[in-house]
Amino acid sequence: MVAGTLADAGYYMGDTMMPATGANPKGFFESREVEALNEDLVRTMLRPTLRERISRGLGILAPQPNFADAPAWGKVHWLAILPRYRDPTVTPAKAARIAQITDHQPFCIKDPRLCYTLSGWRPHLHHAVFICVFREPAITAASILKEVEQEDYLKGIRLSYRQALDVWACMYAHILYKHRHRGKWLFLHYNQVLTQDGLDKIEALTGAAVNRAFPDAQLARTKAHARPVPRPIDRMYRQLCALAGYTG
Repeated sequence: MVAGTLADAGYYMGDTMMPATGANPKGFFESREVEALNEDLVRTMLRPTLRERISRGLGILAPQPNFADAPAWGKVHWLAILPRYRDPTVTPAKAARIAQITDHQPFCIKDPRLCYTLSGWRPHLHHAVFICVFREPAITAASILKEVEQEDYLKGIRLSYRQALDVWACMYAHILYKHRHRGKWLFLHYNQVLTQDGLDKIEALTGAAVNRAFPDAQLARTKAHARPVPRPIDRMYRQLCALAGYTG
């Protein structure tokens, strides 16, 4: 939703934008170029280390989803479960693709895979600022499971609630413990994007005029429920809330 508020502010977001869907009728504001590049970068992180195999064997980390059973054309690796000590391998060819995107100034790129691949983009993000939006882990996990159930590009993927929670946990662990200490960051709970105060914060960080009519509370279709969240994940969520100044 944040990217949508900036879509008319003059930013380059990509040459080929992902189309709107029934689940996201206002659009994703994500480009095919960024998506494909980050898919390639995440693939370099999938081969498990000994440490990962031990963690998965002990049940500390959920199993990786069955990506081999997904359609070959599907961009599915936003569902990867990758611990925070993993970084992508950036070949000269991939670095050139990153440079081709970031040479467009100003740019605004959005992709959940950036949680994992940001270190590979860093050499090209000289003056970039960062906005991290989050929701409750249980709500996000329910939304992920709904997406897996309904979207054709995810047909064949089998995902449990535990795996969906670990997707949330691993992505935000990369941000909390690795990425946020470099650069200017703004943390926002999804609900804050629906408020004038939240939009003021986006304007203050970016210096851009946001589209205040864009946020729509009706798009928050996945509601809170009582499914349990492990304490470490709940602590991460509370840390994000503290960074965002969110008390809702």
